[in-house]
Formats: sequence, C-alpha cells, structure tokens
Amino acid sequence: MTIVLDPTPLVGQEGLLLDPEEEIDGRIELDLHSGPIQVGPAGPDFGDTAIEAYRAKVSRGELVVSYSMPNRVIRIPLVLFADGDTLSAVRAQLQAKVGRLMGEGGVLKRTMADGAVWYANIQEATLKFGASSAAARGEADVDAELTLSTLPDWYGAEIACDPITGTGTVTGLIEKEGEPVNTGELPGRCRFKIEEGGGVDQLGLLLALRCRYFSSDDTAALTYAAQSLDPLDAAANATVASRPAVRHENLATLWTPVLGTNLAAHGEFLTHRGSYRLWVAAHTTSATPPKLRTLYDVGDLAVPAETGVVAQIPGAGNWFLVDLGEVRLDAVPAGDHRWQGVIQAKGAAGGENVSIAELIFEPLDESACRGRAPAAAGVPLVGYAARDEFNQSAGALAGKAAPVGGNWTGGGDSDDFAVEATGHTAQRSAVSDVSAINQGRFAISGVAAFAAQAVQVDLKHTDLGTSWKQQFGFGVVARYTDANNFVHARLGGDSFGDGGFQVIEGGSGTFVPFHLPFQPAAGQWRTIRLSIDAAGTWFVWAWPTGSTPGDPVASGYDPRLATGGALATGKPGFIDWYSLAGAATRNYKNFASWVPTQDAVLFADREAELSTEAMLRQDASGEAYGPISIPTGDLLCVPPSGPEERPVEVLARVSRGDLGALPDAGLDPITITPYVRPSHLLVPGG
Repeated sequence: MTIVLDPTPLVGQEGLLLDPEEEIDGRIELDLHSGPIQVGPAGPDFGDTAIEAYRAKVSRGELVVSYSMPNRVIRIPLVLFADGDTLSAVRAQLQAKVGRLMGEGGVLKRTMADGAVWYANIQEATLKFGASSAAARGEADVDAELTLSTLPDWYGAEIACDPITGTGTVTGLIEKEGEPVNTGELPGRCRFKIEEGGGVDQLGLLLALRCRYFSSDDTAALTYAAQSLDPLDAAANATVASRPAVRHENLATLWTPVLGTNLAAHGEFLTHRGSYRLWVAAHTTSATPPKLRTLYDVGDLAVPAETGVVAQIPGAGNWFLVDLGEVRLDAVPAGDHRWQGVIQAKGAAGGENVSIAELIFEPLDESACRGRAPAAAGVPLVGYAARDEFNQSAGALAGKAAPVGGNWTGGGDSDDFAVEATGHTAQRSAVSDVSAINQGRFAISGVAAFAAQAVQVDLKHTDLGTSWKQQFGFGVVARYTDANNFVHARLGGDSFGDGGFQVIEGGSGTFVPFHLPFQPAAGQWRTIRLSIDAAGTWFVWAWPTGSTPGDPVASGYDPRLATGGALATGKPGFIDWYSLAGAATRNYKNFASWVPTQDAVLFADREAELSTEAMLRQDASGEAYGPISIPTGDLLCVPPSGPEERPVEVLARVSRGDLGALPDAGLDPITITPYVRPSHLLVPGG
C-alpha cells in the first residue's frame, strides 16, 4: 500500500516550528506543519503543569513555604515522507536539527489557531523513528516521535511598554499606551532599558519591582521627600547643598531622633506591607560624620525593632545614599494596618549635624537588583602619560628628562630633589620646610596638562623619631597649575590620620584624613596612588610596595575637579614636605601617571539593560555592551498580575556615587523603558 500525504500546512489548526528566526540567531527554522516533516494526526501532548510544593509542618497541617516547576515534557508525533527526496534524507534533516537541540538547546514556537504566538525554551530533545512496512519501503514513517524537554512556561512576544521618566528617584507603572500590561500567571521574562540623560557617569543603580503589595495610597509610596515627613527633636526644614532637607544642627553622643515616618501634613501613619530596604540621602558638614540607624514597629512604636544596620555617613560636605537596612512590615491580623519608624543619629563628640533629603523604600519581596562600579585601581591599558624610574645621572631632578613625559620642573621650596644613581631614586633630605600647603618641594612632570588623571609613586623615609604626623607629608600631586593650585594625596600631614587628601585652590584647602590598612615603618617602601576622573570623583590607595593595592583608603567628590571646575586639568608629580629640623632622608622611585579607566553602571548619555538573563551596560563610546562589574540581587522577572490584574510598579535610582563610599553628588534625569514577555503555565485558549 502506498501512503500519500498532503505536504501543505494545516489551515485553522495550531502550528509548531523549531528555532524560529526571530528568537534565535544562526539557526535554520524547521516547520513541523509543512513539507515532508509534519505533526501526526493525533497531535502533540504538551505535558502537565504540575508544581512541586515544599511544605513546613505546623500545628494544623502544612504550609507551602516554596515551590519549583519541573521542566515540561512535550511529545510530538511526526509523519515523515519523501517529497522530492528520499525518506533517508528527510530523516537525516530531522536528526541534524535534533542533534543541535540536544547539544545547544533551542526554541519551540507554537502558533495558535487564532494567530496568537507562544514560545518555550528547549533544554533537551530525543527522536524515535518508526519501523512500519511503509518506512521499510522508503515511502513514509508514520510512527516517528519527537520528545522535547522545555522550561515549564510559555512566554509571549515582547511588549514594548511606555517609557518612565524622571530625575533622581523614579517610579512608575508598567503600562502600554496607558493601560496595564497582562504579565501572565507566572513571573514574566523582561528587560529594562535605562537611559542616562544628564551627561554624567553613574556609578550606582537600584532597580526593583512591586506588585503583590502595590498600593497607590500616599501612605505606601516608594519614595518620600524628607520635608514631607515629621521632623523630630530639634530638627527642622532647611535647604542644604541645594536640596530641600530636614536638618538637625546639634546631635548628642546618644541616639538622637531626627526624622519620623508619619506624613507631616496630616500626621498620617504609613501603611506599606511587605519587606523593604530603606535608603536615605544624608549629608553632614561635621569633620567626624555621625552615625545613623532606623527603629520601626507595626502599630504604635511602643516596642520598636532595629533594622540591625548602623551606618556612618561616609564623608563630610557631600550628599550620600546610605543603606539603613531592612524593614519587614507584616500586617497584623486585627485592626487597620499601619506602621511607624524613626531615623536617629548620634555624634562622636556631640554637636555634630545631619541632614536628610529623601527616603527610598526598595521593595524586596519580588524582584530587586543593584549595580555598582568599582574604583579603577589598575595600571593603564593603553600607555603612560608620564613615568620615570630615575635611571639618570646623579644631580638635581629639575631639568632632567623623564623616559616619558618631558623634562622635570620644580616648585615650592628651593631645596630640590636629587637623583642618586646607586638606588635609582629621587632623594631629598632638606629640613625645616615652612608650610604644608605650598612650601614643600614639588617635582612636576613636563607632560601637558590633562583631565582624568592617575598618579603613583613609591616612597620611603628614614626614622623620623617621635615627631607628630602633621609635621611631614610625602606623596603625589595631580592637576598641578602652580604652587597655590593643585591636588595632592600624602602620607603623614595630620594628627587625625595616617595621611590625607587635599584640594588646594588659591593657596588654601581642607584636609581629608585617612588611615592606612597597615603599620608603616622606617625604611619600608610604600606606594601611594591618587586617581581623579573627569567628573570630579577621586580615590586614594596606599599599600606596602610589592603587594596588591586593595580597596581605596579614601574617596570622594569635589566639583572643582569636574569638567569646568577650577582644577579640571593640570600636571602630575610628587611632593615632599618636612618641617622638622632633625635629619631625615626621603626617597622616591617608580613615578608614573596615566589616564585612568573608570567603570560605570551607566555611562554619560548611554544605556544599561537589566533583564531576566543579565545585567549589562553600554561602554562609554556606546558601541558595545558589557556586564555591570558588581551586580547583586535578582535577575529581574516581572511579577504576575494574576486574576486581580495587579499593577506592577517600578522603582529606579541612579547615583553618581557607588551606593557606598562615594557621594551622591547630583540628581540626574533617566528614562526607563520596560519590555515584558507574559509568561503562562497554560497557553491562553489552548
């Protein structure tokens, strides 16, 4: 008997296609409803939708505490026949496709009778051929079967949702043309494109989603201006460094109330439900920054809980985003739900000040992630702007030619460095330098002034006795214009630390002390490095020469160092200041300067993309994507709207700082565009 099959597609029925070109690159599509390979009359078995629940025993039964969804097994009966080719060739074509699926996975496209399209990710594939008499004659195989193991969900085509725009902290709903997007009954695949619009590199990023505990009430918002809340103790509204804030001028050495969470206008309690991480934008001008903590309670705050986080503001004179830990706001089973919290601060000596501009509630129950860009600590990837190993002949350093960077010049005190040919160092033993600011001796590279700048040198000194630290300072110079305008980082120079950073403009500046992660000793070589980017962010490293740099010992931001600032460019070099009269020798070697490579989670006027698959950002040129250096949290999934059609809310916050030590120095505009793929256990209508 000869079997004759019609190779035309089945009209008005479902269609199946392997590796659709719109979903997977570099593959050949295989339509299972066209040509010599077709789904058999019995149709496919798409498997069950069983969910494996994990339960905890309680006094009355068991509670589901988590669940997992096993892969779906799909069995597709196939009919194979010769259509201008041999059956063996048709089988070989199918075998080749299944082999690719077995080795690399793939995508199954399911087109419904009404034209709707759904996809499943193939993880494994197996193929079985029939052994009928027709197959033996090479006419047709009516008993072939393709078995696919896929991820359990069916997901739809990507929906480009309405952009969400704002400056600073941005919130909005995932909608399409103003209408909610159906995200299905399972967490949906997604990607969020975030565009920077302020022309400034962003080193920190928060992005989180809220659905289950969404509320449009003012008492359950994800962000609040501090002035909309309740100032406590002696705190009052003020404008601090261009931001409206609540400021407390005189903190005690005990925990001092600063800000309550009740709404100031009407005294209303907040009504958030679920778990949130609380961030605050905080500022101080106190040399020793105060510490912050949060107390909270569901109900009346009579017996408050602590978040467990005590955070010190990282520095003085700038705004910082400070993480105050997690608040868990479970609704009580009786009465109306409400909660109350208080932010407290305390000083080291008393009299310190603190300002709070904003509270951010990062929702944690469904999908939240964070990205940070580390400080650039490495040597140049392209080349040095200046360097010198001091292999020249003995004599005064000023006027000598460096291997890279031109001729050295001097400045400040008249006692110059001298190159000594035995140890190949620049050496200085002058005493009684007059001023720590501009009367030590400068060694300035002959390279032309430039902006983004890293400068490094190795140094050691002989025994300095029991002298005070503020009577000497040895280190590097950046952005040098003259002896009254420069930036430097040095060891020594202050009684409050082991070293410090200083911006000198017009002959004066403020010293920022730091401590070393090691104990320096006479005769020990140490390395100090200062890096400043074009946006005005600076970092200092110090470490025993020959070891690894580790984390920065100090960092910060100064607008005078940003593009357009008074010290936006200048020359690199090093400085030696010694005000004592006792003999001491200081040696410097391996000087180097280069343009640092600074990372970002969102480069100026570029994009980042956070998705179910990865956390990526464009490079500074906008020509390529790469991974965000320090990602934490979840790969994002859109929470299911469910039968209640709950809205999905987005919270995003970018920061010029790194959500840690670096300042949140300005509020910049961003645009967020969500792209959602609804996800289902059962195909709607199927």
